Amino acid sequence: RSREQHMAARAADYTTLNAAGLTSVRHPGVSVDDYRLLQEMQRRGLLTMRVHALLRPGGDASAVARTLDASGLRQGEGDAWLRLGGIKLAVDGGFEGGLMRAPYEEPFGEGGTFRGLQTMDRERFGAVVRLLNQRGWRVATHAVGDAAMDLVLDTYERAHAETPLTGRRWSIEHAFIGRPDHLPRIKAMSLALAVQN
Repeated sequence: RSREQHMAARAADYTTLNAAGLTSVRHPGVSVDDYRLLQEMQRRGLLTMRVHALLRPGGDASAVARTLDASGLRQGEGDAWLRLGGIKLAVDGGFEGGLMRAPYEEPFGEGGTFRGLQTMDRERFGAVVRLLNQRGWRVATHAVGDAAMDLVLDTYERAHAETPLTGRRWSIEHAFIGRPDHLPRIKAMSLALAVQN
């Protein structure tokens, strides 16, 4: 589809949401091109929803740095209608692949060997988080399983020791299978949890 068709489709989607009484939406994981499209919609008066967007640049720390440098985008830029709220990362799968401390129950545990899907290794995740923290970006990381939350909290704690996260609204997205031992760690850094019912 052309850019004009993408804008028309997005505007139609927003009109449907407006008709249901919704006035704002959160897009957790847009590309730079998607964000530019939203900016153009706003300039043309086509944006009928307040949009809070999280970029999802992808890649290792050097690729993320290149994407951010080339885009010229900054943490928190925008206004009440369109705001860039941070960067979305992910360390595990969804319902079918949350990274768990213990193997999945059979038959899904594959003989006690399947613990879920890790989509970003510890070293790469740590390097990206460190880069984003140094540059003042807010990070929102998808983590479904308890082992994924362990990974995120370990990494956030290292970032917090370098530049405190308190008051910066860093988050864990979903946190479906959190454990009681996670709660004091979450509270210590004033993290937000973006959860669904």
